[in-house]
Amino acid sequence: MGNLVNLYVKLKLWASLLYQAMDEKFREQFGFYLEEITFAKILHYLYAPKDSSSLAITRILFGIAMLFDIPDERGGAVMDLRWGDPMVCHFPLVPFITAVPMPYMALVYATLWFGALGIALGYRYRLSAWLFTLSYWYLFLIEKSFWNNHSYLFGLVALLLACTEANCYWSLDVYLGYCESKTTVPYWNYFILKYQFFILYFMAGLKKGTAEWLTGYSVLNLSEHWVFSPFKLFLTTSQTDYLIVHCFVFVFDLTVAMWMMWGKTRHVAMIFCALFHLMNSRLFKIGMFPWVCLAAMPLFYPFHWPKVIMNYAEKTILQASKVKGGICGHLHKFILNSKYIHCNSKAVQKQLTGQNTYESETSVYDDSKNTNQNNVVYEDADQNNIVSEKSDQNNIDSEKSDQNNIVSENYEQNNIVSEESDQNNIVSEESDQNNIVSENSEQNNIVSEDSDQNNIFSEDSDQNNIVSENSDQSNIVSEEMEMNGTSDDESDLYTERLFESEICDQHEDRHEVGRKYITFAFIVFHILTQAFLPYSHFITKGYNNWTKGLYGYSWDMMVHTWNLESVIVKVVDNTNQEEFYIDPTIFTLNDRWTRHGDMVHQYARCLKQRVGQLGDGDYNLNISIYVDVWCSMNERFTQRMFDCKVDLLEATWSPFQPVSYLMPLLDEALNWRSVLHDIEEEVHSWNNYSDVVFVAEFPGYEQQKYLPPELTNITLTVLNGTVAYQPELTTYYKNAQSIGLTKGHHIELVPGTFHKIINIGETPAFYMYTVTNNSLIDIETSSTTTQKEMLPIGQELLRRLRNMLQFAKIVGTNLFQIFFHLKFCT
Repeated sequence: MGNLVNLYVKLKLWASLLYQAMDEKFREQFGFYLEEITFAKILHYLYAPKDSSSLAITRILFGIAMLFDIPDERGGAVMDLRWGDPMVCHFPLVPFITAVPMPYMALVYATLWFGALGIALGYRYRLSAWLFTLSYWYLFLIEKSFWNNHSYLFGLVALLLACTEANCYWSLDVYLGYCESKTTVPYWNYFILKYQFFILYFMAGLKKGTAEWLTGYSVLNLSEHWVFSPFKLFLTTSQTDYLIVHCFVFVFDLTVAMWMMWGKTRHVAMIFCALFHLMNSRLFKIGMFPWVCLAAMPLFYPFHWPKVIMNYAEKTILQASKVKGGICGHLHKFILNSKYIHCNSKAVQKQLTGQNTYESETSVYDDSKNTNQNNVVYEDADQNNIVSEKSDQNNIDSEKSDQNNIVSENYEQNNIVSEESDQNNIVSEESDQNNIVSENSEQNNIVSEDSDQNNIFSEDSDQNNIVSENSDQSNIVSEEMEMNGTSDDESDLYTERLFESEICDQHEDRHEVGRKYITFAFIVFHILTQAFLPYSHFITKGYNNWTKGLYGYSWDMMVHTWNLESVIVKVVDNTNQEEFYIDPTIFTLNDRWTRHGDMVHQYARCLKQRVGQLGDGDYNLNISIYVDVWCSMNERFTQRMFDCKVDLLEATWSPFQPVSYLMPLLDEALNWRSVLHDIEEEVHSWNNYSDVVFVAEFPGYEQQKYLPPELTNITLTVLNGTVAYQPELTTYYKNAQSIGLTKGHHIELVPGTFHKIINIGETPAFYMYTVTNNSLIDIETSSTTTQKEMLPIGQELLRRLRNMLQFAKIVGTNLFQIFFHLKFCT
C-alpha cells in the first residue's frame, strides 16, 4: 500500500512539474498563462503588430512559383489538348460547375497567370489575388482526375494570402501609391499561413501512422534512387527503404513543424526540411510543391529576417568594397520604397530619404532597439507579446501628431503621446495653422501643464469615460480660448465639434472591433475545417474506395502505391445482343478515374454520350456498360476493384452512401506479402528479364486474359484455392476443355492467346504468372544508350521555358480569336 502511495505522489509531482513547464512555454509563446486565457487576450495576440517583410517575401516567392506551375501542372501548355477536344470526358466535383469551351478556357488561364504575376509584384494585389484564387479553384473543381494534395495546398495558400496584407511592403502598390506602406501587419497574417503548413506536415505524419506505412509496404524500392546513395554506405537497400523512407519520414512529418517553431531546434530542423524537399524534387514529378514548401519555411523564422539580411549584406559589402556610400547608394534603383532603406552612411541615407540619420553606427535591426523615425517593431517569433495593449491608441495619437509634422513618439514606451502633440491637435483644429506650436512655445508649455493635470488623451484604449474626458477637454479648451482671446460662443461651438468628433471615433472603434470579431470567426472556421476535413470521410462515403476519400485533401501523401494491371471496358448493345470493347484511354486524359467509384460512374455516363455521338446521334441507346479494373495496392495481390457484373448505367451513386459496386480489398492475403516478396526475389534471380504477377480472384468470378507474344516461358501456378483454366480454341487446344487446378498445381501457357481463369471454389483463389518479358531487352538497351543526368537542372529549366512559350502562344492565339469573334459579331 505504501508503494502505491509513493507512486501516486511521484506521478502527481511529475504531472505538476510537466504542467508548470508547459505553462511557462505557453506564456513564452502567447504572453499569458493557461489559466489566464480570455477572448480579449487571444484577440490581442492575433492582432499584435509584426514586421511585414517576411510576409512580403512569401508573397513574392509564391507568385513566382505559380507562374511556372500554371503552364506545367495546371496544363497551360497543353490546354488545347486538355480542354479543346469535345470528345474528352471530364470529372467535375459538382455537376453544375463544368469547363467552358475553348477559346474561353484560355481566358481563364490568362486570368490565372496574370493574377499570379500581380501577386508576385504586389500590383493591384487584392484584385490580382482574388482573380488568381477564383480561377485556380475553378480549374480545381472542374477536373477531379488531376487532384493531388499539393494542388489543394496551392489553392489554400492563394486563398489565405488574398485575405492578408501581404502587399503593404515591397510591392508595386506601395510604390505607385495604391496602398499605404506598413512596416507591421497583424500577427494573424502569419499565424494562418504557419498553421496551414503545420497541418500539411502534421497531418501527413498522422496519415502515415498506419500498418501499411509502419510495416514498410507503402513505398518499395525507392531507395534505389541516387539521392539515397549516402545512406547506402552503411545500410542495405531494404534497410534504407524501411528505416529512412518509412520510419524516419514518419517521425519527420509528425514533428518537423514543431521543431521549426522552437527557437533552439529551428536551424537544425530547417536543414532537414530543406534536404527533404530537395530530395522530393528529384524523386517525384510533383511540380512546384517542394519549392513552395521551401519558400514557406522562412515563415517560422523571426519576422524581420529579410531586413537583418539586407543590413548585414550592406555592411559586409561596404567593408569589403571600401566604396564611399556602400551599396545603399545603388539600392534606390531596385528597392521600391526607398524611404525604408537604412544605411550606415549618413550622407547616403540623407540623400535617399531627405532626413537626418541616427548617430548610432550599430545595426538598426537590433531586437533591443527601435527606430523612432519609421516606427518599425522588430520582434522575435518566440516573443509574440512584446507590444503592449496600448500600442493601438498610441498609433492613433501618433497619426494626429503627424498632421502637424511633429514626430514625438517612442514605440517602446506606453506613454507615447506627448503633451505638446495634444496641444498641437487642439490648436490646429481651431486655427488651421500647422506651425502655431512652434511659434508660441510658452503657450505650449502652459497647455502642456494643463494637459498633464486633466489627462486629455488617455492612453487606455477603453473609452468608458468619454463624457468625462470631453468635459475635461472642454475646460482646457476654454482656458486656451481665453488665453487666445476667443469668445464664449466660439468656445461652445468648438466644444460641440470636439464632442461630435469623439462620438465618431467611438463609432469607428466599434466598427474596428466588429471587423476583428469577424476575422477571428473566419480564422477559427479555417482552423477547425482543416483539422476536420482529413477525417471527414465517414460523411462523404461515396468518395471512398480502398482508401478514404479523394486524393486531394486527405494529406495521405505516398501512403498508398498503386499498380494498375489492366482496365477492360465492355459495352453491350441490348437491342442487337452484341458486345464490343472500348479502349479506356480514348476518351480520358489519365487513368486516375479507374481507382475511384465516383469517377467510374461519371465515365460510364460520358461514354454513353460519346457512343451516341459516334453512332447515329441517338443518345437514348439501349446499352449497358461494364468496367473491370485490375490493380494492386501496396504490394498486395492484383485483384479487381469494381464488380464487373454491374451495369454502371443502372447503378446509383451518392456522395453520402458507400459505393455499391466496389469490391472489397482482400485483406486475407496480408499474411502473404512476405511470401510474395521472397517469391519475387527468386523469380528475378532467374535472369534480368523474368517477372512475376500475383492475382487474387473472388468466388464465382472469372478473368479473361490475353498473353502478348513478347512474353515467353509463361507458367500459371496456383498458390491457394481452386480454379478452372479454360484455354482459347486454337491449334494447340482444339477441344478447349477446362482444366481444374488446386494449390501447388501449375501449367504452361501459350503466348499470343486468350484464356480464362474461373474461381470454382468457395473462397478467394490466389495464383501467379511467371514470365520472361523480352520487351525489357529493348528497354534496357535504350536506357544504356541514353544515360540520365543526376541533376538535369538545365533540361528542366529549358523544358519550363518551352512550356511557358507554348502557353503564351496558345493564350495569345485564343484571345485573338475571342477578340476577332466579338468584333465580327458587333
